[in-house]
Amino acid sequence: MDYEPSHILFIEDEEPHAELTKRAIRKAGNANRIDVLTNGEEALDYLFNRGKFGDKIEGGGVGWE
Repeated sequence: MDYEPSHILFIEDEEPHAELTKRAIRKAGNANRIDVLTNGEEALDYLFNRGKFGDKIEGGGVGWE
């Protein structure tokens, strides 16, 4: 089965677990970008371009607006 590469946002507070998961996803070949954040608040800031992620995407937002 072929997979189209995608962007994955992964929330995990244990770095070793995050690294293992990233390796497994990459080995499966179905992600061209994996961003790992450590908690829900950080994930919401990322998704809505707030705080330290304020300039992440030109035009802002994740396309849900």
